[in-house]
Amino acid sequence: MTTEELRGTLHKAPFEPFTMHLADGHSIHVPHPDFVALRGVSAAIVTSPMSNAYAVVELALVTRLEIPASQQRDK
Repeated sequence: MTTEELRGTLHKAPFEPFTMHLADGHSIHVPHPDFVALRGVSAAIVTSPMSNAYAVVELALVTRLEIPASQQRDK
C-alpha cells in the first residue's frame, strides 16, 4: 500500500468507510477520514472512535482496503 493509494481512499468524495486489512491478519475499520493521519510516506496513525487508543500502521503491511459492496457505486 502506498501513501497515495491510502490518501485517495481517504479523500474520495463522498467518503466511504472502509476496513484496512493487515499482513498479520488484523483489520482496522475506518469510519471517517478524521480517524487517520498519514505519517511520512510509510506509516499511518489510526485512532479508535470508541476509545483513546491508536495504532501506528506501516503501510507496507496493509494487504488491502475493503469497501463493503453495499457502499460501492457503479462507475
